[in-house]
Amino acid sequence: MAHFYGTLQGARGEATRLGTKNSGLHTTACSYEGKVRVVLDFDEKLGKDIATVSLAKHMGQGVEVELFSGPVGEEPPKDVLPGVLAAAKGMIHYATTAPATDPGEGWWEDLDAAFAAGAKQAEFEAAKLMRQFLRKLGIESEGMDGYALCPGCSRSLASGEHDPDCTLKDNDEDEDEDDADLEEAAEGETCDGCGRASIDCSRDPCKDVIADREGA
Repeated sequence: MAHFYGTLQGARGEATRLGTKNSGLHTTACSYEGKVRVVLDFDEKLGKDIATVSLAKHMGQGVEVELFSGPVGEEPPKDVLPGVLAAAKGMIHYATTAPATDPGEGWWEDLDAAFAAGAKQAEFEAAKLMRQFLRKLGIESEGMDGYALCPGCSRSLASGEHDPDCTLKDNDEDEDEDDADLEEAAEGETCDGCGRASIDCSRDPCKDVIADREGA
């Protein structure tokens, strides 16, 4: 027994075709630039007629894109693209305003410093996942890796939040030199003079670093 009914109108008039639940009804309209395919099938599990509309290649021309697939008697889902774009923008904003590195675990000077480090660590972990997800989608944005943290007080080195009493900050030295040392320490760089981690030279400068500064 026929379940589907289709018509085709062309230069030679109109033609009709019938389709059963088992055969479905498959139609194709072609041009030199590609083709449009409309398929009607019966889904036994859902007990519904399912329509699939797509663009396809014809003689090497065109694209392969599915435009719609779903029940014939129901409204298609609303366009989700605006929501996806808004979510991506939100993730980019969060990633750019979160730490670039994990403050890690350690012995902090006081409870406030420990809580600050914990909060930054939570921000970093969330931002890390967002950055991975965005890059899998091929999305890159300036500043998406976030900002550098001071390994001494877990505060931003770029936003003016840095604690003036941080143990890594030598108040007797020039402030610009201190900030440069701290940025290197936050990025995990090593000292060219002694080979130690920059964070160690920031706490206890090696002889080569002291000699460079005195000669500057």
